[in-house]
Amino acid sequence: LNYGEISAVLLEVDEVLERYHPEDIFILSPYKAQIKAIERFISLKAGLNDFELRLESPATNEGLLKFLETWLGKENIPEFYKDMGSLLEKISYVRSFLADKLYMKGIYNLGKKRLSLSDIQAIRFTVDTVDSIQGQENKVVIISFVRSNRKKNVGFLNGFDGLQRINVALSRAKKELVLIWNPPTVLAYEVFRNIDYACQRLYAEAREK
Repeated sequence: LNYGEISAVLLEVDEVLERYHPEDIFILSPYKAQIKAIERFISLKAGLNDFELRLESPATNEGLLKFLETWLGKENIPEFYKDMGSLLEKISYVRSFLADKLYMKGIYNLGKKRLSLSDIQAIRFTVDTVDSIQGQENKVVIISFVRSNRKKNVGFLNGFDGLQRINVALSRAKKELVLIWNPPTVLAYEVFRNIDYACQRLYAEAREK
């Protein structure tokens, strides 16, 4: 997992939702574990908000409880089902404690927008394979490339299958395309440098307009 990129995705989702609706967002990653983690963290953020607004449901409670048990430890979890009032009183503590834990992983916040679980139901989270995204488009596409290491190794992303995935993924956005990657790692490869050059050129043209 690349927690730094998860943090960046959370911030980008906040930014995008200033201009678009949740159903306009398509989040991709070539790695299944990464896309699952992104979905869990966005759901966690929304679940905490739902608790504060008393919009909780049994399904919400169960999912949030499992996530918090992983990150906070069972000994730090309030009695979710027996004493909801106690939970609401402790929610600030839960947020603070969780923030400290996530900070050590490189996730500096869960985003600022006050989303609920119902708000994010329409966001699409998909593993980036040619078959899974072929023919699918959306107004906004956010891609987390994950790879980050001192050896500047992008693994299968530089192979034929990886390049096919990238080509298809880059063409899925109708309005906005957000690329989240580690420049020292991915820009060691010509294909990514070409993508970066094209993006910079488009940004420059947009600023001129």
